[in-house]
Amino acid sequence: MIILKGLRVIEISGDGSAAMAAKHLADWGADVTILEPPQGTPLRHEPPYYTANGKRESAAWAWLSRGKTAVRVGPGTRVSHEQARGACAGADVVLAESAMAPAVLGLQPRDVRSHFAGKTTCVLISTFAADGPYADYAATDLGVNARGGWMHLLGDPTREPLRPGGELIPKISGLFALVAALVSLRHMRQGGEPQFIDISQQAVAASMTVAPWLVKSMSGVEHGRRGNSWPMGVMQCKDGWVGCPPLTPTHWEMLCQLMGIADVLDDPQGRDITWRMQHEKELAARVQPWLAERTRQEVFEQAQSYRLPAAPVQTIADRLQCPQLAARHFWQPVEIGGKTVKTPRATCSVKGIEHAQRGPLREADSLAAAAPAVKGGAGTTKLPFEGLRVLDLTAFWSGPYATMMLGALGADVIKIETLMRPDPYRFIWVPVGQENWIERGPLYCDTNCDKRNIALDLNTPEGKQIFEKLVVQSDIVINNFANRVMPNLGFTNERLLEINPQLIAVNMPGYGTGGPWEAYVGYAIAFEQLVVAAMTGYPDGAPSYCGGFNDPMVGLHAVAAIELALRYREETGKGTEVEIPQVETLDSLFAPDQIAVQHGAPVPGQRGNKHDWMAPHDAYPAAGQDEWITI
Repeated sequence: MIILKGLRVIEISGDGSAAMAAKHLADWGADVTILEPPQGTPLRHEPPYYTANGKRESAAWAWLSRGKTAVRVGPGTRVSHEQARGACAGADVVLAESAMAPAVLGLQPRDVRSHFAGKTTCVLISTFAADGPYADYAATDLGVNARGGWMHLLGDPTREPLRPGGELIPKISGLFALVAALVSLRHMRQGGEPQFIDISQQAVAASMTVAPWLVKSMSGVEHGRRGNSWPMGVMQCKDGWVGCPPLTPTHWEMLCQLMGIADVLDDPQGRDITWRMQHEKELAARVQPWLAERTRQEVFEQAQSYRLPAAPVQTIADRLQCPQLAARHFWQPVEIGGKTVKTPRATCSVKGIEHAQRGPLREADSLAAAAPAVKGGAGTTKLPFEGLRVLDLTAFWSGPYATMMLGALGADVIKIETLMRPDPYRFIWVPVGQENWIERGPLYCDTNCDKRNIALDLNTPEGKQIFEKLVVQSDIVINNFANRVMPNLGFTNERLLEINPQLIAVNMPGYGTGGPWEAYVGYAIAFEQLVVAAMTGYPDGAPSYCGGFNDPMVGLHAVAAIELALRYREETGKGTEVEIPQVETLDSLFAPDQIAVQHGAPVPGQRGNKHDWMAPHDAYPAAGQDEWITI
């Protein structure tokens, strides 16, 4: 089944945000038409670049435009602004960036809402929102990272703040637009009116940070730039860099044992994270000889044997040769620029739903006639996921972020923990000693809004019996455990669907099911060290810590996949299985870089805040203590 076959989507994109959302819809079968100005969209010239037939080409455009039809609008073309607006009103979904509205639609960004609200599902992506005090301000990825808070958290405190590598804001904004579009379409299927959604890239950037405002207000900790601090940052070994970030006390104990400094644990303060941070330089010096004797792969394998979430720092070229990605058939051969290259397949799998094959871009000089889009009903106050029950077995950030969004949109989310293994986020930056402190972890509170909670031990017969009763009464069961956990508890997907044939069983494993890394553990910081760190950092320094953004990004993929699975259930009456491999969602963001490298372009490395063609492009000191301005 091609689940979105027949869905008509209009894309108006300049920086790639709307194009990313439309790309995902096309992966599931939607018919996407790109509207661009007479000279073409700026996306046609976005980096990274490669050379084909002696001409420089945009790998971003080559990838994001596949499977779509491009039509030029405005003076000198056969399509007027009025016709473009009519096409939008007749589409099922419009994905647009506000900066492109004047050139393509003949509308100022602030006028887009009044033109399309109530007529079609329209997602407008703006730098700072179309109606706020910064509505007319412009910014690139660098400026949005600065104003959204990321650059307050990344980099050495004695140097200029850093942005993460890889032009991430347009990519992640596109994922928010994807989720917004799918949820809005669900609302219409339930009898609601078409929705208008204004997505602020600044808000997107802020949502990807680890809640520094909540950490400060609840615990008093000022969360700022710490550089490549050990042990959360990467460590130099025999042949490069490797990460082994111990996010929990248990991980820290195992790391000390692995690297030969177990005597630290004998110190009364040796397990205290504050003490560890105060002594990080001397502790790092003690483990350096152990690291110097081992390669990235050896550290990776030895740490994983301890169930430590380690990962080697790899480049785009390394990722193209990754044995895990190869074993899982992640790469799909596609001809681009006259050469067959590896490209990522669609990032999530929903059993029973096929991925569409996106072919080369089609160019057209006119808009095909189309019947008006099917509109919703007279309106409903029902939230999109109201009436659905979710059993949430997730922990840390990726899974809880997804279930938090489901809860905010109406689902009844029941978070399941056990007294022996509570969510570790309960214990990070916690004001121990305060009344009811176990409920006051700022990161736990940030990711577990709109949920109910039950302590349930699934290792006991009574716990299993209660859980099975809940499964019968639920629509979704979701976990982000390692692959072995649910089968060891006796709850494989097959067993869950046997209990409730209409269930959506969602797994969010680190490296996916199958392959040589199937049993390996990890979370966002380690996954980012694996995939992104080699592109992030000062040119003269170590690969940089990226902040954990991969978790909410995976959560967005999960919400999108769950909505597609619910569509499948509506059409077939059957439940299904969903898998969101966390590392693969991250790898998939960098398809343009993967394409460019295979065409002979330089492998992306650390370059601070620099850009392929914009200059100046950096953070510069301003008057005051630790005050910076991005230009």
